[in-house]
Amino acid sequence: MTQRFLIVDDARISRLRLRAALEAHGPCEVEEVPNLALAREALAEGEWTAVFCDLLLPDGDGFSLLETLNGEGPARFVYSCRVTEATRERAKTLDATFLEKPLNDEALAAVLRPLVAA
Repeated sequence: MTQRFLIVDDARISRLRLRAALEAHGPCEVEEVPNLALAREALAEGEWTAVFCDLLLPDGDGFSLLETLNGEGPARFVYSCRVTEATRERAKTLDATFLEKPLNDEALAAVLRPLVAA
C-alpha cells in the first residue's frame, strides 16, 4: 500500500524539503498545502497515512487542525521550529509527535518506520 502524506506549511522551502525527505524513504504520495483551509479540504477528501503540520500558519494555529481530528485518522506530526516545552506538551496531548525544523533525517526515519510497517 502506498503511504499518503499531507504537509501543511506556508513556507514553500519547508514543504519541498519535507517532501524530498519523505520521498527518499520510499514510494509515497505527498500533497502540500499552505494553510489550514486547504488542509481541511484535503483531509475531508481522502485517506492519509500521516499529517505533518506547521504551527504558525496564515489562517491560524496548526494545533487547531490537529484538534479537529479528535484522536482519529492519520498519524499526526507537529513540524515546527517553535520549540518550547509547552508546544511539546500540547502536541503530546493531541496524540501528535513533535518534529523540529530543520528536519533531522534520523528523527523522520524513526517516526516513519512504524507507519510503513503497519
